[in-house]
Amino acid sequence: MFSHSPFINCPNCNETYFGISTINDNKYYRRCKLCDYPVNSQKSCSFNLPPLTKKVIYLDQFVVSKFLFLLNKEMPQYQRLKEDKHYKFWFELYSKIDELVKMQLIICPESTSHSHESAMSDYYYLIKKIYERLSYNSSFKNFHDTKKHQTYKVATLWNRNENFQRYEFCSKDIFHNYINKWHDKFYFTFPRKYIADSKNEYKSTRDKESSILKNSFDRWKKEKNKTFYDWFNAEASSYGTTTISMYYNHLLNLEKISNGKVKPTFENISGPLVVDIFDAARLSFESDGLAKSESAIKSMHFFQSDAVKYIPFVRISSMLLASLARRANAGQKKYPTEGMFQDIHTLEIVTPYCDAIFIDNECNDLLNEKPLKTELNYDTKIFSLKNKDEFIEYLDIIKSSASQEHLNALEEVYGKDGCKPNFNIFK
Repeated sequence: MFSHSPFINCPNCNETYFGISTINDNKYYRRCKLCDYPVNSQKSCSFNLPPLTKKVIYLDQFVVSKFLFLLNKEMPQYQRLKEDKHYKFWFELYSKIDELVKMQLIICPESTSHSHESAMSDYYYLIKKIYERLSYNSSFKNFHDTKKHQTYKVATLWNRNENFQRYEFCSKDIFHNYINKWHDKFYFTFPRKYIADSKNEYKSTRDKESSILKNSFDRWKKEKNKTFYDWFNAEASSYGTTTISMYYNHLLNLEKISNGKVKPTFENISGPLVVDIFDAARLSFESDGLAKSESAIKSMHFFQSDAVKYIPFVRISSMLLASLARRANAGQKKYPTEGMFQDIHTLEIVTPYCDAIFIDNECNDLLNEKPLKTELNYDTKIFSLKNKDEFIEYLDIIKSSASQEHLNALEEVYGKDGCKPNFNIFK
C-alpha cells in the first residue's frame, strides 16, 4: 500500500514504516508500508487536523509569468528578470507564497483569466504549471457562471422588494470546491490540449476590446460637464439596455431559423453569452411563481431599473470605466493598456471574494481612487509593485498568525521541511 513520509513507529509491527496514506479535508490517514496495517478488517487509522480559514489571494497573470521566468533558468527572460530592479522582490515573493500555500494558510486560485491569458502565451504549459502549483486544484468558477448567479440573486431581491443594494458574498458561490481543507502532499491535474485556434480567438477578442476602449477614451475626452456618476450611470444603464436588445435580437434570430430564413448553427441557436444573463433574471422570477409568459417582460423591466447598478460585476466594471472616463476628460493622453478590458473582466468578478489581490499599478491606482475606494468596500486588500513592501508585510502577518497547534500539525503531516519553498520544479 502506498504511503509516504513522515514515518513513525507502526502500532502493529513496531517498525518505522507507519506513513501518511491520505490527507482528506480535516483528517489524515496512516498505513504501514511494511505490514499494511490497518488491513480492511481493522479500524481505520485516522487523525483529526485543526480547522482552516485560508486567505484567498488573487495573483494577476503577470505575477505568474514572473514566477515562471524566476524558476526556469533556461528561458531567456530569466536573465532579464535577474537584471530587473524588482528581482529580489520576485524571489522573496515566490518564497513566501509557495511556503504559505504549503502551510495551508493561503490559497491562490486559478481563474478563467489565467487560462485565457496563458493561451495567448508561447509558454502555455509552463505557465499553467505555475498557477496550478499555487492553487492546488482550487479554482474560481467560470466568470460567466458567476455573472449569472449574481444576476439571479439581485433580480430575486428586487422582485421581492428586499434590499438589493447590499449583496452578501459567499465563497461557495465563486469556488469550484471547498478551499478550507488540508491538501494532500501530491495533487493531480488533467491536461488541457493547447489549441492554436483558441490563442487566435483570445487575441482577436483582446484586440477588439482594446479598440473599443480607445474609441471610448477619445469620446470621453470630448464630453463636457459630466461627473463621475454621469459616466457610471451611463455604463451601468448601457449594460441593461444592451442585454435587453441582444436577448430580443436572439429571439428574432430563432424565429428566422424556425422559418428557414437562417441556417441553424450552434452559435445561432445558443446566442451570445449575454442571453444567459437575461435568462438568469427570467428564471429567478419564474422560481418565485411568475408565469413564463410574464417573466420575460419582468426581466426587461429589471434590466431597465436601477437594480442593475447593484449587480456586483456591473457595479465594479461600470465604476472602473467611469474612472477611466474621468481621466480621459481630465486630459490624460495615454490610452489604457492593451489588456485593460481583460483586467476589468477579472476584477469585476474576483475582487469581492478575495482577501487580497496583487495586480498591476494601473488597476491599483483605479481601485484606490475615490469613490471606488469607499463604494467598492469589500475589505479586499489591494497590492501592486507600488506597495510591494506592504504585501510582503501582509504575508508575514499571515505566517505569524499560525497557532502552535497548526504548526505541530504541519510537521506531523508534511514533515519538518515539508513547507519549504521549492525553486527546482523545472529541474
